[in-house]
Formats: sequence, C-alpha cells, structure tokens
Amino acid sequence: PLPGPPLAVAPAADLAAGALNPSMDSWDQAPAASELETLTSRELAALVYPQATDPDALITTGGTESNQLGILLAREAPHPPHTTGPLRIVCGANAHHSIHRAAWLLGLPEP
Repeated sequence: PLPGPPLAVAPAADLAAGALNPSMDSWDQAPAASELETLTSRELAALVYPQATDPDALITTGGTESNQLGILLAREAPHPPHTTGPLRIVCGANAHHSIHRAAWLLGLPEP
C-alpha cells in the first residue's frame, strides 16, 4: 500500500525541530522544550494515574534507559517490612538484554 500524506502540521514541526535542534541536557539550553516535556509528561501521567493528586512522569531516550531507570526506581522504592534480601528481577528468557545489564550495573542478582 502507498503511505498516506503526512499531517499538515508535521512539516512545520519538523522544520522547527531541525532549525532549533534543542539540546535537552539542561533547562538553560532548551527552556521551551524542557517546559514542553514537563507539561507533556504530566499530562501523560494524569491519563495513566487519574486518581493521583500530582502524578509525574519522565521521558527517556529509549527502551534500554527506560528499563534501567525502572529497575533503579524499584530498587530505591520503600518495600514492606516483611521483605527480605535484595530486589529480585523476574523476566522471561526472551527479555531484552538491557534487563540483565541493568541488574549487573545496579548490583542486583542475575534475573
């Protein structure tokens, strides 16, 4: 099948992104893009957690970073008092290799 035409706003957004090419390393390098990211992630968090009073979210660069960050947050989260030992990751044999790498980087047992 032939691809459909792009959305009318897509060329304009591509032009703006190409011309500005903001670095998202810090707020002072791209204040407008940083604020847009904050607003977007808060709106997404509110859709996922409508019952939360002040939901928050984070945009990552991809799956590997997301997996590592998720495991780090799980490791650092408070756990019930009856929990013993380090966090244990359980995943399928076909899980992305970044799960095993994140466990190793974060000092956790092999999944």
